[in-house]
Amino acid sequence: MNTQLWIKGDQCPAPSEERFNPGTRRDSHWKPDGGLWTSSLIDAELTRDGALCDWNRWSRDEHFNVEERRTAWALTPAHHARIYEVASMADANELSKRYGHIAHPDAPLSIRHYMYLDWEAVADDFDAVWLNRPDDAYWFSNHEAGDNFWLMGWDAESTVWLHWAFSNVEHFADIEAVPDPDTKLEGATP
Repeated sequence: MNTQLWIKGDQCPAPSEERFNPGTRRDSHWKPDGGLWTSSLIDAELTRDGALCDWNRWSRDEHFNVEERRTAWALTPAHHARIYEVASMADANELSKRYGHIAHPDAPLSIRHYMYLDWEAVADDFDAVWLNRPDDAYWFSNHEAGDNFWLMGWDAESTVWLHWAFSNVEHFADIEAVPDPDTKLEGATP
């Protein structure tokens, strides 16, 4: 796995094993509580838009959490890291067959028919889940179980780390704030 980038506010200290909050299951939700979310470093010089990673591109394009200066930290995954890669529909279906569960009966009616992952069980077997193909991930269907498995909110290539599994962490870059396009600047004319 390539070097991973973790991007947070400018005043946030470097990620570390001591500060790591392991990922656990949320009832009736697509993402775990806790964990560490990263995105794979891409060669910004080879991309037309200069993005550092897919998450950086998505957050900039969607104007999500970009109003303040942020820091990118480079994390090197350890060689022993156990990573489940979702790169195809078959990978997603296998993940849902092994770790899927139906939403709690008390969940809102609109989501009761969706399948969610038992993140605690996933964490028993893997250190991380890597969504390598976000374009294909928005809607996965587990046809064998007859239930829908949805990786909602995974809009960019990214990895959720359920355990600390890195051999190195270092400062990578500072990312300047992007002004809100809907904010009028003082003295600007329409």
